[in-house]
Amino acid sequence: MSRLITNAIRSTSASADAITFDNSGKPAFPNGGAGKILQVVSTTKTDTFSTTAYQTFTDITGLSVSITTTGSNKVLLQGVLCISGSDDTFAVARLVRTTGGSDTSIFIGDASSNRSRSTFSLYFDGTRGSNQLRVNGFTFLDTPSAGTHTYKIQVYRGEGGSELRVNRTSDSTDSVRSGMTVSSITASEVAA
Repeated sequence: MSRLITNAIRSTSASADAITFDNSGKPAFPNGGAGKILQVVSTTKTDTFSTTAYQTFTDITGLSVSITTTGSNKVLLQGVLCISGSDDTFAVARLVRTTGGSDTSIFIGDASSNRSRSTFSLYFDGTRGSNQLRVNGFTFLDTPSAGTHTYKIQVYRGEGGSELRVNRTSDSTDSVRSGMTVSSITASEVAA
């Protein structure tokens, strides 16, 4: 068995150590270490949200997270959206970054004629009733500028149906067949 014993690692072309080790062998990255997770913030929505707004993007109340980044660091976003719609509802949802009061849609598809640029495209088939729940997960590495950013999800009811609901089915049946679910967003600052 081979063993390398050292207290630091440095490139031959560097002027400072890239990795150092304390007396117990725990590594440290004096220069920040590209790819290192610097902080993690998360929000979990366990209650419900509904909207009857038509052909307008609407924020999901309680499903947003704020993070302050420095330098050219990135933000790794992960989350899940559980959503339902009444019969024959066509809808979309998108991930949005708010910085300085200005919204920017991120992690969306390319522009294509009249199609909505979105993160998720949703359809709730009327022949299956209003007990359909879509579980939509996402992972995206964002590259914002330094500052405080709020990440959120917006929904848009395009055609059909009468409402969208988050974390529960659209039908009103109080039954064990109608689940109460959870949605979340986690933002991690990643060293550049």
